[in-house]
Amino acid sequence: LWNSSPPQFTFNATNLLAGDYKLIVKDIYGCSDSTEATINEPEEVIPTIVEPLLTMKGMNVKLNVDVDPEGPEYYYQWEPDDIFKEFATNSNPVITLNEATDIKVTVTNQAGCIGKDSITMQVIQPLSEILPNAITPNGDGLNDVFKANDYFELLDLKI
Repeated sequence: LWNSSPPQFTFNATNLLAGDYKLIVKDIYGCSDSTEATINEPEEVIPTIVEPLLTMKGMNVKLNVDVDPEGPEYYYQWEPDDIFKEFATNSNPVITLNEATDIKVTVTNQAGCIGKDSITMQVIQPLSEILPNAITPNGDGLNDVFKANDYFELLDLKI
């Protein structure tokens, strides 16, 4: 008998909250013994996918996840499966994206505690597709202005 609420009469007690417990064992002859134990609440696993949150179409990008608390060994499961394939259980997988994608990671510690995080990885076109290689300021609306799109700030230009 476990002195849980409600009392449990099985070999293994489940869904116990943190606290002090007493186990009383009685055999078929009426003999009994008991032991006491304290169950501690395990630390919450908090993963955070960190930069980069933006990549260029067709370019390899290494994903990074910080896990709090630091220290023990963690197990990783990245999604979506069709993107991560054989790298789905790596702590820092390298992937290639061609379009914006929702990325999810589930992190599990050795005690079985689970934490999850997700982001939307934005994908931009390669520079060769978004920066003009010529300018024709003739007012026809095509290449009249030389500029980068909204992802970039043009700091210096030499012609």
